[in-house]
Amino acid sequence: MTNNAYELFKKMYLCLDSIWDKNQEEDLRLYLSDADPLFYENGTSLDPVVFEDFKKIFNEKQREQITDYDFVLCYLSQLDSYYGDIKKYFLTISKEEFNK
Repeated sequence: MTNNAYELFKKMYLCLDSIWDKNQEEDLRLYLSDADPLFYENGTSLDPVVFEDFKKIFNEKQREQITDYDFVLCYLSQLDSYYGDIKKYFLTISKEEFNK
């Protein structure tokens, strides 16, 4: 797994954003609005709690030998239910596509 939580967060965000461009699902829009790491480019998300939660799980999983893709799946599995099932959207991306 990469050693830079913010870069992985941005990568995940950009992949999910490209999915949103195609499907315009409201729950995904809500998550992306809060998670936006590009608005300020200050090393966090528009709602700082979203990135803090990501980083907490990232730090917990850092010692495990998992891929970036598998980590994102793990993170999205633990995402606050307020956002709905964002993981189902991410699963439409293959590991190979995510790694590009």
